Formats: sequence, structure tokens, C-alpha cells
Amino acid sequence: GVCDACEIPITYNLTNFISAITNWLGIGNTESDVNSDGVVNTRDLGVMMSNWGN
Repeated sequence: GVCDACEIPITYNLTNFISAITNWLGIGNTESDVNSDGVVNTRDLGVMMSNWGN
């Protein structure tokens, strides 16, 4: 098996951010629901921002 510390972290970028905003406004898709709770909101944005990559 692979230990938790060995997993490659997920990072997000501007494309993910734009997708989240368009979904939040009701004009995008559900890919932005990064915490899989069925709603795109500030929690998803927080997950994206805490895992932001270049």
C-alpha cells in the first residue's frame, strides 16, 4: 500500500478557480465541487486556495 504521506497532493490553478465561480453562479458544471458535498461554495474555494499551485 501507499502511506498517506506518500500521496501526491492535489493542486488547483486559475482554470479551477474560474470553473468554481461559473458553477457558483449557476452557469458552470459540478467539477468545482471539490469537497463532494453537492454544493459549490466558499468551502470549495477554501480547499482550492489551500492547495493552490502555479
